[in-house]
Amino acid sequence: TGDPLSQFAPALWINGEIVRYGFAEFMGGSDYRLRHLARGLAGSEHKAGPHLAGTALLLIEQQSLKLIDPRYVGSGTTIVAEALGLNEQTPIAASLQVEGTATRPFSPVDGRVMRDANGDMSLSWVRRDRIDAGWNDEVDMPISEDALRFEVLLKTAGQTIASWLVPDEHINFSASEISGWQLPISSNAEFEIRQIGRHARSLPLSI
Repeated sequence: TGDPLSQFAPALWINGEIVRYGFAEFMGGSDYRLRHLARGLAGSEHKAGPHLAGTALLLIEQQSLKLIDPRYVGSGTTIVAEALGLNEQTPIAASLQVEGTATRPFSPVDGRVMRDANGDMSLSWVRRDRIDAGWNDEVDMPISEDALRFEVLLKTAGQTIASWLVPDEHINFSASEISGWQLPISSNAEFEIRQIGRHARSLPLSI
């Protein structure tokens, strides 16, 4: 039994989600049962929903991975790969749209909203880093981006009514500022927090 969080654990690509597993049990024929899963790795948690039977699956082999230079192939670009066997005349082609996951900051996590007796509000979150530099006790995670910046959007009924750029993992609002938003009573207000990276914004944390 292996540790699925180890960098040496086998990794799978399943419809855009990266999954590591710690143990594969042979069930007969071509069937295996995978156990001790770590899902949604490498910023793919937004792809970690249920996968239907027959979904394409790819075993990721470290030694065969090829890096794509983001300077030449940006997010949203469609790339085409062709495979040609030694005795074949016609290549098999496949296309894929580049999402830029490796260069996009991970979405923040652990979002919290606190209100005090005066009606003031504090919004906080925890950043993650797309480059794993290892764990050191009592040492803050290093920043792989040019600077620490976050975009905070306030939305209601699908419309953005206010936005802020902040250099920290929190933002405070006074009661008078909140009153100035003029939100209808009983309306649902949503904050979206994105980290602004060197190449792109992260996916949002919604509160």
